Amino acid sequence: MSFKVSIKHSCRQGVLFIFEFQSVTQCEYLLANGSDNRLRSVGKGLVVIRPTTHTRLYSIISPIAAAISAGNCVCLELEDTMLNMEPVLKRIFSEALDIYTFLTSNTAIQDPSAFLVDQTATTSNAPSNQLSSNSTSRTIAIVYRAADVELAAKSIIDAQFGF
Repeated sequence: MSFKVSIKHSCRQGVLFIFEFQSVTQCEYLLANGSDNRLRSVGKGLVVIRPTTHTRLYSIISPIAAAISAGNCVCLELEDTMLNMEPVLKRIFSEALDIYTFLTSNTAIQDPSAFLVDQTATTSNAPSNQLSSNSTSRTIAIVYRAADVELAAKSIIDAQFGF
């Protein structure tokens, strides 16, 4: 016996989600049946973000969006500097985001259980709970062999220096 469950979701695009009852229950009971759910995703808990100064806004917005969409709480480390952007960002984020899931900090967070996105790192050797981005490291791009190499190179340079 197969049931079809239709759930209407009103969003801007007017998307209609249709779930097959059998596939939903099969996915739900994978663990009970001794199988792994490879599609399951679990957040890290607390993600601490140390943004770079080169592309300041992008290096803040991009990891915050990824961390929140993955179901994490976020702590953004913004030092008190002479830049005008920091107070504006602190005000905007504190007004726009939930106080129970987002925090800005003036000091470095030393919580070993937190997942650290460090964009100010000088070394590429990072522990398993840290994502390190060394700004002096080389950038690797994979280009399809039938692609226009000159256009690909121009696009990579534009992406590297566009922000």
